[in-house]
Amino acid sequence: MSHLLFQKILTKFPDKYIKFAFAYGSGVFKQLENDTTKTKSMTDFVFVVDDSIKFHDENLRLNSSHYSFLKHLGPYYLNRIQNDFGAACFYNTLVPLKIDGENFLIKYGIVGEEALIRDLYDWDYLYLSGRLQKPVRILKKPVPKPSPDTNTSTTDSQIDTNAEDINLNYSLDSVSKSIDLALQTNLKNALHTALLLLPEKFSLFDLFLCITSLSYSGDFRMIVGENKQKIENIVKPQMERFTHLYRPYLVKESIENRLECNFENGQVSQSLSQASVYHHLSLLPKNLIQTMINHKFKTTHYYDLEEYIYKLTNRIDYRDIVHEAATSIVKKSIRIDVGVQMNYYLKDWFNNLKKCGLFEINSNNYLKTNNELDPRSKNVLQRLMLLFTSTTSFLSINCLLLCFLTKYISTGDKQFGLMFLLVTFVVLTCCLFFYPSYDLISIGYINLRIMRWIYSITAISIHKFVQI
Repeated sequence: MSHLLFQKILTKFPDKYIKFAFAYGSGVFKQLENDTTKTKSMTDFVFVVDDSIKFHDENLRLNSSHYSFLKHLGPYYLNRIQNDFGAACFYNTLVPLKIDGENFLIKYGIVGEEALIRDLYDWDYLYLSGRLQKPVRILKKPVPKPSPDTNTSTTDSQIDTNAEDINLNYSLDSVSKSIDLALQTNLKNALHTALLLLPEKFSLFDLFLCITSLSYSGDFRMIVGENKQKIENIVKPQMERFTHLYRPYLVKESIENRLECNFENGQVSQSLSQASVYHHLSLLPKNLIQTMINHKFKTTHYYDLEEYIYKLTNRIDYRDIVHEAATSIVKKSIRIDVGVQMNYYLKDWFNNLKKCGLFEINSNNYLKTNNELDPRSKNVLQRLMLLFTSTTSFLSINCLLLCFLTKYISTGDKQFGLMFLLVTFVVLTCCLFFYPSYDLISIGYINLRIMRWIYSITAISIHKFVQI
């Protein structure tokens, strides 16, 4: 997408409340094995707003179709859901837009400025902070706050005036001072964490691979369903952008004699002395260091932070402790992605309810129960109830079969395992063909994806057993 096209998309939203906006993901930057010229990826946006309630209020008037049935709760409760659940970010997904006669599919998140800054500094969720550890395209740059300090930030020398590549750096010229400092701190946090996880000698590619993997370390989708090479596919085509992003902080560490970085050949060597390890540990984000201490030393009461950091420095397994803590934070934040999917299916479910005449929307945009159902509506209601029960049953069966499948493959009982696989394949095929098409479309993504996993595992396992 061109910079002009991004700006046209922004005009579809209440721009006056958006303080900072960026786009990320495969819809913005090309990734390996992702030819954006063949298929259009869904483009991901994040809008940082200064008043979430006012933003939702106006966005409901402009773009009510973007929301699920939750829109009928009103802007106040949307703000409550945004801040009290998930990672303090409310997403609307699978939103169709038409710009200059061309159709686009986008997903956008709304987050409060204070919530974003907290996540960048402390890694409360390592969700948006994880995305901002990688190159993003900055779309809206608010006017910087007045400051007596006229010096530019450490990344000013790296600014590219080309609007297409303005995403390469965060600077005081591109975002307000508070967000800018938080963005820089987040990059430093990522660098210190990665250096703790890496050996004495490594490459810049290894460094950026480690940084990118931080926000995926506890994501179960990287085990099943996602491309196992996803992280490499993100980093390889963006090496130049990553280098521009982290060069100032690598240079600073080099000046302080903690590492040597050769930007020509991409090789890095770092000091693994106790002093260097203590330095990196002491600069980790608040939530990460607290998670490490709570998990390893089983303490939640008041403690001397320096004392525990010193204890961690003297442990030979400090790398494992850092990795486990990051994984724990990411696992908690993954619920927001589950929420994004649920938001879409609730949106589809509510549309089905409206079609069958169960509810009406009054002039105040509130739900009103319709007690007078015609026979056709009752029939549709029965189908919807069937949809709910069959979905629950089908997903439960899938999970159960996956558990048994894994167990019997691991036991090595080849004869029973092959028989079980064949029975599983037949059962799933029958479920597919006898499943009502209307229901299948409504459930869509979830069922088809689960069936794809099971069919793949089944086919591979059958091939393996037959060969034996």
